[in-house]
Amino acid sequence: MPDTQVYSRLYPEIFHSQTEWIVQNADSIAFVLQQGDITDHNSEEEWQNAVAAFSVMDGKVPYTFVPGNHDLGPGGSASNRDAELFNKYLPLRPV
Repeated sequence: MPDTQVYSRLYPEIFHSQTEWIVQNADSIAFVLQQGDITDHNSEEEWQNAVAAFSVMDGKVPYTFVPGNHDLGPGGSASNRDAELFNKYLPLRPV
């Protein structure tokens, strides 16, 4: 799942539909990797939308994610590599 940033900002229903499709096809999917730029402007609302979409897969399909430059710093600027919201909304969870 590359670059979900526009979906988390403007079209959370599409992001949600993507993860629902993954769950519906879980018998054919071994693992999901979101490849960064989860959000566009690193805002609370975008993170809430992303977490709601990801949670559809919880316990159904294993997945992970990687922060992109838009997921760090004020307004997604990555200027100071601040991952506060990333860590708040997607904290490390033991497997």
